[in-house]
Amino acid sequence: MYSKFDKEIGHFRRYHIDYFKKLNLNNSKMLKCYYLDSLGWLIYFLNKLFFKNEDYPSKLKVMIWDKLFIPISIIADFLSFYKFGKNIICIIKKKLTFRFYFFNFKVFFLIEYITLHN
Repeated sequence: MYSKFDKEIGHFRRYHIDYFKKLNLNNSKMLKCYYLDSLGWLIYFLNKLFFKNEDYPSKLKVMIWDKLFIPISIIADFLSFYKFGKNIICIIKKKLTFRFYFFNFKVFFLIEYITLHN
């Protein structure tokens, strides 16, 4: 689902949730990954179908979207268990790595000093 509006505002693709779930996360862990705005997906599709040549939505459409559809979509997302939607929320946490040095502190300090100043 990609439209002229997406192109106009700088989007270059629409993602699927599988893309994020298949990422190679070497030093990271995926905490959550789910869809949002399930109603928005349907409205976006209908808007694309009926207003093919529209580059930007009107102020009225944006207001209706924000005031009417978003609150309804929040409920629809919960009822659909976040299984589909227009947006993807993916939370990835980088794992911490610790390094332990088992040698004389003076030698370590000298090595670090030389490394930083060369």
